[in-house]
Amino acid sequence: MNTTRRLSILLLVGCCLMLLMVSFAKPSVSIAQPIFVTNTPRPPDPLDVFPNLSPERYALRLWTAPHLIEVLISLLGRGDTSTQFSDAVRLIQYEMAWRFPNITTDTLTRQRLFDAMLSAPRGTTDMRAVARPLALLALQTGQMGELGITEVASLNMDGDGYADVVYMVRYPADNAQPALYLDYIILRGDADGIGQLPVMPADVYASPYNNVLGVDLLATGDYTGDGLDEVIIRLDREGANDRLVVYGWRNGAITDLALPPTPIEFGEVVSLASGNLQVVRYEPDSERWGCYRSKVVNWVWSSNFFRPVEDANPAYLQLNTIGCQMVAAEPLYEKSPDQSLSDIQTILLGRSSDEAGYLQGTLAIAMLEWLTGQKTDATLRVISLRNMPNLPQGIARQIAIFERAIAQNVSPIVACAELTANNGICDIDQIITRVLAENPILRAGDVSAQLASVGLPVASIATVTQVGRADRLVVTFAIANASQWALAPLNESVYVVEKIPSPVTRDNANTQLALGDVPATALTALLINNDGISALNILDNAIRQNPALGASLEAQYFRAFCLDVIGNRPNAVSGYYQLWQSSPDSLWGRLAGAHLEGR
Repeated sequence: MNTTRRLSILLLVGCCLMLLMVSFAKPSVSIAQPIFVTNTPRPPDPLDVFPNLSPERYALRLWTAPHLIEVLISLLGRGDTSTQFSDAVRLIQYEMAWRFPNITTDTLTRQRLFDAMLSAPRGTTDMRAVARPLALLALQTGQMGELGITEVASLNMDGDGYADVVYMVRYPADNAQPALYLDYIILRGDADGIGQLPVMPADVYASPYNNVLGVDLLATGDYTGDGLDEVIIRLDREGANDRLVVYGWRNGAITDLALPPTPIEFGEVVSLASGNLQVVRYEPDSERWGCYRSKVVNWVWSSNFFRPVEDANPAYLQLNTIGCQMVAAEPLYEKSPDQSLSDIQTILLGRSSDEAGYLQGTLAIAMLEWLTGQKTDATLRVISLRNMPNLPQGIARQIAIFERAIAQNVSPIVACAELTANNGICDIDQIITRVLAENPILRAGDVSAQLASVGLPVASIATVTQVGRADRLVVTFAIANASQWALAPLNESVYVVEKIPSPVTRDNANTQLALGDVPATALTALLINNDGISALNILDNAIRQNPALGASLEAQYFRAFCLDVIGNRPNAVSGYYQLWQSSPDSLWGRLAGAHLEGR
């Protein structure tokens, strides 16, 4: 072997040994490591901060827009289908608009927000402030991405000589997939061609959001006789009536031309004519079951608004729906569960096209099955509903309550109590009526023990004395939303029981509140009317009437935030800190902590 060849072999062997040594010395790399790696540390989660200083060491945070955006993104990633989560999102979105009314965010930040909103539970987030600028940018650049943007009408709303255009905005663009965002936007025409987004009514939401399930374009044209065009859309809502919105151009903005503060609510449209919009409005016989009566209402154009004109003695017609048949079968939970199961199954037979009623009826069957010991059947029935597409938010919330109660292995009576609070398919007082009728309470025995043995735990028992009546025992159950019950010694061996109104006292305050939600009027005062003082007064009055509300974490946060809004800084700091310290792991505690910083 010549010298040159020998050197080549030695060189090759040396290279192999060096590569082998490098491979052993090199740290292992996980396959989960991201492709693009940066040495810049990620900012800490703004909702993962806990109190570690004394109260006097904290002050209100000096907010920046980026920090508040990070709070919203973190919040959206913690979502569930509860009312409290959607209230929390509304409050943070309101706070962003209040603190930074002219905020301008770059496209990447908007896209991050939009992605976070899309990943949150369906219907919990108002996406308009993010999605509409993204849609405008897509129209300007021609880069639509997964947004579906369709021109649906060209019209003359403001009389400036440029065509105004109505677009339908949908995400995703693929109509075969459920819409995670659906909206109609109006671009006011200008010399540049694309146009700009004008101000639009704050209370006309895109879908899905809260109780808005869908949005439809009904008509365009001149419906006021002024020579300018209007746009009529329908907000498909949960409950009896949808909302009809007449978009018109007034005072430099798009407004709803219905006489404020009453929107046009309707179950059916009879006719849409210039100067007169005739609709059928539904009135509830039972919100729980969705049973309604109907009447015709004319909305007539007069003095710059569409105004309602109703007959002095309107004829009401009850609708032939599953819900109305459920009302006729009441009281479902006072009767034998087997009898009620049979009644509901007969009502539902061949009526699956009545989707809202069918879903409610199916959940009622699951509740009755659980009450009769058929927990597995009830669970499977609820799971079968959960997997259905585009569930109304009220149904989704009830399913979540079912699944949580089953997972926590609580009694069906406890689950019924929570469903009662959410206007769901159960009535806790009806169940108590049946249980007490089937299990008479003996005068000779321990009352609390007897009630507990039939699944009715007692919070307190008080003796009430009234002139002219025998002394009675007033029982307050340790069951949310249950009425108080009187036990009267009118029989030699057993008590005679009757349901009585439940005044709020220190003894029963903890049973009067299911979720501790802030009154809707207080939320409206702040979020719609921008009136923090009125919102605070409404909440404080509600707490005086029901002391249990003061223990609600949501109410504590809302109160501190109202104090923040009206500039009462010391009490706002105190409210935020107390909530943060007492419940640091709760959603409301985390949000309260985010509003404070050490000094």
